[in-house]
Amino acid sequence: DMLTYESKDAAAQRLDAPVWDGDSQKGTVIYNPPIPEFAVLLTTLAPGACSEHRALDGPSIIIATEGSGTYTVNGKKAEVHTGRVFFIEANQALQITAGASGLIVGGAFLEG
Repeated sequence: DMLTYESKDAAAQRLDAPVWDGDSQKGTVIYNPPIPEFAVLLTTLAPGACSEHRALDGPSIIIATEGSGTYTVNGKKAEVHTGRVFFIEANQALQITAGASGLIVGGAFLEG
């Protein structure tokens, strides 16, 4: 199957970015395009801040776009820095902790 994306003018493609209710610290916004394939989360953390994301019903892929820190999933901690990409299995909560320079993380996911 192919993606269901349809081309439209720029104004019709702009998305609101409400705060995502799956982040315990409310530091994540969600971009939810009008397609069934995926949505995107963007988490912005100040230096030393921590965010806990609820487990998602589907898999996700996340990338650190700025800064450094750690991800913790199922008790396993991984060092993160700009450009690192991680796959997160379905039904796994994610803890994101920013390092001394803060951390910005983006990720695509599918639920349901």
